[in-house]
Parts: sequence; C-alpha cells; structure tokens
Amino acid sequence: MDVLSVLTKLSSVFLISLFVINTDASAQDKSGTDNQDDISILESTEQIYGSDDLLVNGRIYYQQYPLAEGHPYFDTEEWINGSIFIKGRSFLGYEIKYDLEMDEIVLNTRDKRGAFVDIMLNHQVIDSLYFGNRFFINTAQFLTGKPVSNFFEVVFNGIPVLLVHHKKEFLTEYNERYPHGRYRDPPQRLFLYTGNDLVDISKKKAFLNYYEPYKKEIKKFMKRNRIIYKKADNQELFRLMEFCSNECS
Repeated sequence: MDVLSVLTKLSSVFLISLFVINTDASAQDKSGTDNQDDISILESTEQIYGSDDLLVNGRIYYQQYPLAEGHPYFDTEEWINGSIFIKGRSFLGYEIKYDLEMDEIVLNTRDKRGAFVDIMLNHQVIDSLYFGNRFFINTAQFLTGKPVSNFFEVVFNGIPVLLVHHKKEFLTEYNERYPHGRYRDPPQRLFLYTGNDLVDISKKKAFLNYYEPYKKEIKKFMKRNRIIYKKADNQELFRLMEFCSNECS
C-alpha cells in the first residue's frame, strides 16, 4: 500500500471517528442508549471470541504483576474513557486500558450475567482507538512483517506520518525497596511511516539525517522554538513535523 492511500485511510479514520463522537455525544444521554451500546459491544466481542459464554471463551485479562511498583498501563492505571473501532464498527465511550508491557487493549464491560469483567481484546481486529483525545492506530493493516508494536500513537497525520511507540517494562528487581519488582518507562520511540516501512527517528541525529538537505533550517527552527528533541512533547513534535512538511519538501 502506497503512502497516499495510507494517508487517505488515516484521514478517513480521523474524520469519521471525530464525526461519530461529536454527533453521538448527545444521543448517549437518551434513555436506553447505554444499554444498547453494552449489547452491541458484547455482541461484537462474542463474534470475536465465539458464541459460547464470554467468561468461558473470552480472553479474560489479569494484570501480570499487580503487587509491583508502578503499573504497566499507558498514561494512568485508572480506566480511561475511550472509543474502539473494529472492522468498520464504532464503540464509543467505554472504559479501556492499554497494557504497554503486553501490548494489549483491555476492556472493562459486563458479561452475559451482568458481572463486570476485564477482557483482553483481540488486537488483530482492532482498526484504531482513542484514549481520551489520544489516537492510536493498528499498523498491522498497512505494514508487512512484525512491527515493534501492535499500536502506535498518531502524532502527525501528514507526509510522512509521525508515529510514537509507547512501552513499559517489568524489571525483576526483587529487593527491600521493590520486593515484588517494578515497572519502568523506557524512552518513547519515534517513527516515520514513509509508505513502505517505518523509519526509526528516535535519535535527533536519525531525524536530521532523514531531512539531510534541510538540517540547518531544522536546527534553526528548533532553536527558535526551544524544542529539545529528546524531551519534545506531542505538541512540539507536531509543530516540528508541520515545519518539515511545509519547508523541507
């Protein structure tokens, strides 16, 4: 799949999802809507995991090291209100977590008997998802081979696309301070999707090398805007990519 078609697909996902979220926000306040949504997500989950009882055939999720220092989740260990897009269907306003150590999406929902249960969703069928206003896409839909992650955060939806890979690691440091081990946050990794593959630009040198003829201009822009590459947040990365998209082509 070439870069143009990928960008078109990404743009469509953004526009459709934003439209659905905005137009359905008021509708979810109507009586009976939440119950219908619960039925829809359960029906979809049953299609993914089989027609038998969800507790038997579903992929029940358990945190691997619940007593460890820290947690394995993206952003917070609390449930985040998010939306999931599966094979063209949208499921809006559900409590989800992203287990970064396992690289899996976890849904908090009810089983057929009404009991709350945490389900580890089948990542192969997820197109994309929102954690609040943070947007992630499943790169399996346009990357061949095994990527470094199932899901990447989309920070800049242009040419090229800037993706961020988030990860957490469990360290078996069993000592007086960490009797049950601990989680740590490795530095996030940055990638450019060029239409054929991912280019790792986690290091400033790699980023500048990608834009070789424009190094001087990029350095001036970063200095003028006080952007420290290794510490740059999403807004700064977006501004940097916007500059490169407009001035370095």
